[in-house]
Amino acid sequence: MMSQTFQVAVSIYFWRAIALMIFLVPASSILAPMLTLPLFLLLSIAGVFCRFGPTSLPCRMPASAAAMLIFGVATIAVNYYHGVNWGTYHVPLTAILTLPFVWLLQHQKVQIKFAYWGGVFGVLSATYVALKTGMTGGRAGGHLNPIIFAGLALILSVATLAAERYRPRRLPEKVWLSLIILSAFGGLLACLLSGSKAAIVAIPFIAYLALPALRRLYLSAPEMFFVLVLAGTAVVFYWGFLTSGPDRLLDAVYRLIQIAMGDKGLVHDGSIAPRREFWVLGIELIKESPILGTGRTGLIEFIKNAVQTGQLNPTYGWVRTLHSEFLDVWAVNGLIGLIATVSIYGALLYQGFDSKLVKLSSVTLLCFGLFWVMISMGLGEVAITLKHFRTLFFFYAMLSIGELVRFKANSHHLN
Repeated sequence: MMSQTFQVAVSIYFWRAIALMIFLVPASSILAPMLTLPLFLLLSIAGVFCRFGPTSLPCRMPASAAAMLIFGVATIAVNYYHGVNWGTYHVPLTAILTLPFVWLLQHQKVQIKFAYWGGVFGVLSATYVALKTGMTGGRAGGHLNPIIFAGLALILSVATLAAERYRPRRLPEKVWLSLIILSAFGGLLACLLSGSKAAIVAIPFIAYLALPALRRLYLSAPEMFFVLVLAGTAVVFYWGFLTSGPDRLLDAVYRLIQIAMGDKGLVHDGSIAPRREFWVLGIELIKESPILGTGRTGLIEFIKNAVQTGQLNPTYGWVRTLHSEFLDVWAVNGLIGLIATVSIYGALLYQGFDSKLVKLSSVTLLCFGLFWVMISMGLGEVAITLKHFRTLFFFYAMLSIGELVRFKANSHHLN
C-alpha cells in the first residue's frame, strides 16, 4: 500500500515537472536562453522513456516528423562528406535528438497548454527587454543580436496568438483574447525595435493571424479596422519618433533604389548592398558544386579569395554566411541540403492545412506562422542555424506535430 502511494506521488510530481519544463522552454528564451536547449533535451529524454519505458504507450511518429529526420540525416551526411569540424553538426543533431518530444506530447498526462502559456510569458519578456534596452538595431551579442532577437520575438508572437484555445479556466474569454492580442502585438513591436529588416517582412502576416482572435471578441468589421489602425498608429508613433528605426529603414530603401539605378558607388555601404554582393558570390559558388555544395570551410575560403581578388570589400571578409538561408544552404550543403531544409518548411505548410481540416486552430496558426517567419527570415539572413532561435523553432515545430497526432488520436477514439 505504501509502495503504491509512493509511486502515485512520484508520478504526480513527474508530470508536474514535465509541465514546468514545457512552460520554461519558451518562457526562458529571452531572459535565460541558456536554459532552453537543456530543458528541451530533457523533455526529449522523457519522450524516449514514455515510448520505451516500463509503462510505455503506443506512440506514432507521423510523416511530417520524417522531414525533421531527413533534414538531420542529410545534413550530417553532407557535413561528413566535406569533412567539416564537429561544430557544424549542432543544427542537424538538434533536429534529430529532439524528435522524441513528439512521443512525449502524445501522452494524455502532458499538458500542452503550458507550451503556449510559456510563449505568452516569453513574448511579454521580449517586449519588456526591447522597451527597457531601447533596441534600435545595435549589434549586441548572443540572443540580443537584432536578427536572433527579432526571430525569437516573432515565434513567440505566433505561439501567443495560437494560445487562443488554451484559455485559463478562471480567466474570462474576452480578457484572455485581449491579453494574447496585446501580447502578440507587443512582440511585433519588439521585432520592429530590433531593426532586423528580414524579420520586419513577417510583421504584416503575423498581424493578419490576429484576426481570428479579434473576431472572437465579437468586433464588427469597422471595429476591427479601428483597433488595428489604433494599434498600428501607436506602434508606428513609438517606433517612428522615439527610435532610430525609420532612419535605418529609409536608408535601406534609398540603397535599394540606388542599386536598381545601377549606382555602384554604394555597394559597400549599409546592409542591403553588401547582401547583394554576397548573393552574387553565392550564385557563383553554387555553380561550382550544385549537388553536394562546398561545405562551410569551402564557403569561408571562397569569401577570403573574393576579398583578395577585390570582388568583396575587406571590411566583410570576416563574414561566414551568404546572408540568405536558401543560398547559404545550397552553397554549403548543395541541392541535397537545400531540399532537406525546404522539406521542413513544406511539412509545416502541410500540417497547417491538415490541422485546418480537423479544426485544430492552435496548430493551424502555429504552422502557418512558423512557416512565414522562416521564409521571411531566410530571405535576407540565415535562420535555422542561429543559436537560440533554432531551439525555439524546433520546439514549436515538434509541438505542432505531437499536438496534431494526439488530437487526431483522441478524435478517432471518441468517434
